[in-house]
Amino acid sequence: MPPLGIRLHPELQAVGFKKKDVLHSSVPSKPPWLLKRPQIDFSVHDFCKESTPPEIFHAKYYEICDQYQDYCKLYTDGSMSGNLVGSAAICGTTTKTVQLPNSVSIFRAELYAITMALNIIYPKKENNFIIFSDSMSSLQAVKKL
Repeated sequence: MPPLGIRLHPELQAVGFKKKDVLHSSVPSKPPWLLKRPQIDFSVHDFCKESTPPEIFHAKYYEICDQYQDYCKLYTDGSMSGNLVGSAAICGTTTKTVQLPNSVSIFRAELYAITMALNIIYPKKENNFIIFSDSMSSLQAVKKL
């Protein structure tokens, strides 16, 4: 009997399946119940984006940076331009980017960017990290975990 992938190939072609549209993921080696819960600071969201001058956000950012000055800083973003979707995570000189399948939502792109940041953190020797994300909905989802 041929392997499952070979048997399903004609059906997958018939529905327009493309292997490049599949995101790969792996199961972490550490069980979730042993992981430390993330602390999420929503204080920047106390300000209305439309009516708050950028200087206020800059000041709040520097205040947070001062609070966590001994922490390694990471920045994440998920974005959509036209029908292209991507995620990025940056830590110092390390930058990870990925183009995601066009069907991925901006919410999922933001979550994937946070996952990429966690993958940058995983092999590092430091213990203290802070991740900056502009996605309120993604941070709310992570907080509920």
